[in-house]
Amino acid sequence: MKLFILLFTLALSAPALVSARIGETREQCEARYGKPTGLGEDYSFHEKSGLQVVCIYHAGKCDCIAFNQLEMSADKKTLPLSDTMIQTLLKANSAGQTWRETGLELEGNMGHWECASMTAEYYLDKSSPVLRIVTRAFSEREFAKESAGKGRPKSP
Repeated sequence: MKLFILLFTLALSAPALVSARIGETREQCEARYGKPTGLGEDYSFHEKSGLQVVCIYHAGKCDCIAFNQLEMSADKKTLPLSDTMIQTLLKANSAGQTWRETGLELEGNMGHWECASMTAEYYLDKSSPVLRIVTRAFSEREFAKESAGKGRPKSP
């Protein structure tokens, strides 16, 4: 019962506190989440409200955001995001556009959405459920890298 109450509370409060926006600068992301827990030339890791948030930047703006729970189950697996949390994070990152669930089924995929300028995917990455939201430009760059044999691993 305590776990249910904790998950319910996180589902209601975390998206309001952790709602990165595609297009934000590194400084804006740091202001939203605080000091990064990991940092690279084109990415930052943050932890806030029970979630890990990974931001990937291009030309100074965030164009890929990934969310996953920090909390683990008794068997040491990352807990999934609730449907409410997924929908709230999608809405917060919609830039006023409407997300449409595509029904696209990819390996490890548990949900796929698109809008005019972005796509989102909820999938298993090394047995950890991750919601990743990307701009179409990010997808095109990653596809070009993979085609050239220089691809970034599928998950940020």
